[in-house]
Amino acid sequence: MLRAILCNTSGKAVTLKRMPDLFRLELDGQWYQCSTGKEQGQWSLPSGMAIASDQLSLDGRWLSVGDDVALKLTPGRHTLRAKLNATAESERTGLVVSKPIQFEVIATD
Repeated sequence: MLRAILCNTSGKAVTLKRMPDLFRLELDGQWYQCSTGKEQGQWSLPSGMAIASDQLSLDGRWLSVGDDVALKLTPGRHTLRAKLNATAESERTGLVVSKPIQFEVIATD
Protein backbone atom coordinates (compact mmCIF):
# COMPACT_ATOMS: atom_id res chain seq x y z
CA MET A 1 0.00 0.00 0.00
CA LEU A 2 1.11 3.53 -0.77
CA ARG A 3 -0.10 6.91 0.38
CA ALA A 4 0.60 10.14 -1.50
CA ILE A 5 0.97 13.41 0.40
CA LEU A 6 0.56 16.56 -1.68
CA CYS A 7 2.13 19.75 -0.26
CA ASN A 8 1.61 23.07 -2.02
CA THR A 9 4.70 25.23 -1.49
CA SER A 10 4.28 27.24 -4.71
CA GLY A 11 3.04 30.46 -3.10
CA LYS A 12 -0.13 30.22 -5.24
CA ALA A 13 -3.33 28.22 -5.07
CA VAL A 14 -3.07 25.11 -7.24
CA THR A 15 -5.95 23.54 -9.15
CA LEU A 16 -6.01 19.75 -9.17
CA LYS A 17 -8.01 17.75 -11.66
CA ARG A 18 -10.00 14.82 -10.32
CA MET A 19 -9.40 11.19 -11.26
CA PRO A 20 -8.55 9.71 -13.68
CA ASP A 21 -6.58 12.78 -14.81
CA LEU A 22 -5.29 13.75 -11.34
CA PHE A 23 -2.24 11.53 -11.34
CA ARG A 24 -0.54 8.60 -12.95
CA LEU A 25 2.10 6.18 -11.75
CA GLU A 26 5.18 5.11 -13.65
CA LEU A 27 6.41 1.63 -12.76
CA ASP A 28 9.65 0.51 -14.41
CA GLY A 29 9.23 2.94 -17.32
CA GLN A 30 5.52 2.22 -18.04
CA TRP A 31 2.86 4.80 -17.13
CA TYR A 32 -0.41 3.64 -15.52
CA GLN A 33 -3.70 5.33 -14.64
CA CYS A 34 -6.28 4.08 -12.17
CA SER A 35 -9.26 2.47 -13.85
CA THR A 36 -11.60 3.14 -10.91
CA GLY A 37 -11.31 6.94 -11.02
CA LYS A 38 -14.51 8.16 -12.63
CA GLU A 39 -14.85 11.55 -10.93
CA GLN A 40 -14.93 14.69 -13.05
CA GLY A 41 -14.17 18.32 -12.27
CA GLN A 42 -11.39 19.87 -10.26
CA TRP A 43 -10.60 21.35 -6.85
CA SER A 44 -8.17 23.85 -5.39
CA LEU A 45 -5.29 23.35 -2.93
CA PRO A 46 -4.36 26.68 -1.30
CA SER A 47 -0.71 27.65 -0.89
CA GLY A 48 0.83 26.27 2.30
CA MET A 49 -1.70 23.44 2.60
CA ALA A 50 -1.20 19.68 2.31
CA ILE A 51 -3.53 16.75 1.74
CA ALA A 52 -3.02 12.98 1.99
CA SER A 53 -4.52 10.52 -0.46
CA ASP A 54 -6.36 7.36 0.38
CA GLN A 55 -4.18 4.29 0.39
CA LEU A 56 -3.13 3.22 -3.08
CA SER A 57 -2.62 -0.41 -4.01
CA LEU A 58 -0.35 -1.40 -6.88
CA ASP A 59 -2.79 -3.87 -8.37
CA GLY A 60 -4.82 -4.63 -11.50
CA ARG A 61 -6.94 -1.48 -11.15
CA TRP A 62 -3.99 0.41 -12.64
CA LEU A 63 -4.05 0.13 -16.44
CA SER A 64 -1.15 0.98 -18.72
CA VAL A 65 -1.63 4.19 -20.68
CA GLY A 66 -2.24 3.44 -24.34
CA ASP A 67 -3.04 -0.27 -24.25
CA ASP A 68 -4.98 -0.78 -20.97
CA VAL A 69 -2.93 -3.75 -19.73
CA ALA A 70 -3.43 -4.31 -15.99
CA LEU A 71 -0.44 -3.65 -13.74
CA LYS A 72 1.10 -6.83 -12.38
CA LEU A 73 3.65 -6.36 -9.63
CA THR A 74 6.21 -9.15 -9.77
CA PRO A 75 9.00 -10.12 -7.35
CA GLY A 76 12.21 -8.14 -7.83
CA ARG A 77 13.46 -4.55 -7.80
CA HIS A 78 11.21 -1.80 -9.15
CA THR A 79 11.31 1.96 -9.73
CA LEU A 80 8.19 4.07 -9.14
CA ARG A 81 7.35 7.73 -9.92
CA ALA A 82 4.11 9.69 -9.76
CA LYS A 83 2.88 12.43 -12.09
CA LEU A 84 0.39 14.99 -10.79
CA ASN A 85 -1.79 17.14 -13.02
CA ALA A 86 -1.78 20.50 -11.18
CA THR A 87 -2.10 24.04 -12.48
CA ALA A 88 -1.03 27.09 -10.46
CA GLU A 89 -3.14 30.25 -10.56
CA SER A 90 -2.70 32.28 -13.74
CA GLU A 91 -0.85 29.45 -15.50
CA ARG A 92 -2.25 27.37 -18.33
CA THR A 93 -0.90 23.89 -17.61
CA GLY A 94 1.22 22.11 -15.11
CA LEU A 95 2.55 18.64 -14.56
CA VAL A 96 4.55 17.73 -11.49
CA VAL A 97 6.64 14.55 -11.58
CA SER A 98 8.06 13.05 -8.39
CA LYS A 99 11.58 11.81 -7.92
CA PRO A 100 11.84 8.07 -8.51
CA ILE A 101 11.81 5.69 -5.57
CA GLN A 102 13.16 2.17 -5.68
CA PHE A 103 11.74 -0.78 -3.80
CA GLU A 104 11.90 -4.54 -3.85
CA VAL A 105 9.09 -7.08 -3.84
CA ILE A 106 10.06 -10.33 -2.17
CA ALA A 107 8.38 -13.54 -3.35
CA THR A 108 6.44 -15.52 -0.75
CA ASP A 109 5.81 -19.23 -0.96
